[in-house]
Amino acid sequence: IILNELLQHHARSKHHNSIMTKKHSSKKTSKKKPIPIAPTPLKSRKRARVITTLFHKYSRELEKAEEEQGSLSKEKIEELKTKLKNLGGREAYQQASQVSTSYHSTSKWVLGYLSRLGWLHGVPLSQNTTDVDKKQKEKQPRKVTKILEVGAINTELLNAAAEEEKQNVPALKEKRNKLHVRAIDLRSSHPGIEEKDILTLPLEKDYHVIVCSMVINCITRADQRGLLLTRLYNNLLPGGLCFLTLPGLCLTQSPHLDKKRFLELLEFGIGFDIKETKASPKIEFFILERPLVERGGNQQKNVWSVSRTLFRGKKYRNTFDVTI
Repeated sequence: IILNELLQHHARSKHHNSIMTKKHSSKKTSKKKPIPIAPTPLKSRKRARVITTLFHKYSRELEKAEEEQGSLSKEKIEELKTKLKNLGGREAYQQASQVSTSYHSTSKWVLGYLSRLGWLHGVPLSQNTTDVDKKQKEKQPRKVTKILEVGAINTELLNAAAEEEKQNVPALKEKRNKLHVRAIDLRSSHPGIEEKDILTLPLEKDYHVIVCSMVINCITRADQRGLLLTRLYNNLLPGGLCFLTLPGLCLTQSPHLDKKRFLELLEFGIGFDIKETKASPKIEFFILERPLVERGGNQQKNVWSVSRTLFRGKKYRNTFDVTI
């Protein structure tokens, strides 16, 4: 009897262990990550910097090779096109830019400054408000603030303008945003962003604000960068603001430009007034104004028409320059 009881207990224990083993193995199977059917979105900031750096490098080399002639340049062109394709092309560059801007929101900077001016709720019809107190400014009649975003990689400014349509509550009527945003880029990543090139866009000359973040460094030729700045200026209304950003390395490692000379070019070459500048460890920020009265600052254009080497040494390995 004792022997039979022991055998039955052993059989029950063996059966229980087999059930637990099956449950454990099924849990392990369920925890396995599914195999992705498409490439995962870019999330690494380090990888994003690598992509943007290589994209600029290959783009500069490709443009240089296309200007040259001969069989060697043709082979180089195909090689560089393959490298850009393997990198992911402009789509991968835009994703990398989105990762980078998630750490320093240009839109938040722009909207914060416009909020301090009171321009989120429209631009005063009269620009002469220097002797007007705050309460009088708020009561002044206003028109919609027209914004042009150049090189738009997200819809943050477009969303800020769309808030006007959502706020239909009568009590909020006077406080709602009065913004009209037109967003353009060479390759649209959203239906609300137009595929346009600022260098060929017809001049409208009726924008109160232009946002141009991390665009000038994407242009490979110095004269085309100068054309960009000129077109930003010419598309603004007098008293309008331009929010400009570019990588700090463009002004710290270039043999042709430093921050002081770049500011002189903006002021005396293009004609802007410098309203505000700031810098992060990686990025330079500029708020520029087209003066209400033209002062003829761009009479010095001939000074900036030729690229000059101002600094020498291994440190100055960036080729960034601007000519007008």
